[in-house]
Amino acid sequence: GYLQALFENSDGFGKLSETTANMVSGIFNNIDYDTVSASMLDANGNLSKDKMVSWVDGLADNLANVDIQEQFDELFTLNSKKDKMTYSEYKRQSERLIEFISGKVPQLSES
Repeated sequence: GYLQALFENSDGFGKLSETTANMVSGIFNNIDYDTVSASMLDANGNLSKDKMVSWVDGLADNLANVDIQEQFDELFTLNSKKDKMTYSEYKRQSERLIEFISGKVPQLSES
C-alpha cells in the first residue's frame, strides 16, 4: 500500500537491516484505525498526506538506530528458539524486547 511504498522510499529505509525492514513491512498490512486516527488525520478527520509522510519518515528514522535493529534481530532469533525455552522465559524475553523497541519507536508503541 501507500504507507509501505513511502517507507521503502524513505531516506532511512536504506539504513535498515534486512530483518528489521522485513518485520516492519509486515506492520503496514495490519495497521489499525487507532494508529491512523491518532497520527494521520487532519483536524477535519480526513487522511493527511503530510501527516502520513511524517509518520513514515519518523518510523524509518527511529528504526535506523543500530540498537533498535539489534533488538529486532534478537526478537526474530528468539522466535526461532522458542521451542527450546519454557513459555515463561520466552514471554519474559519477548516482552523485554518489545518494550524496548516500542519505547524507542513511538510509531510502534502499544498505546
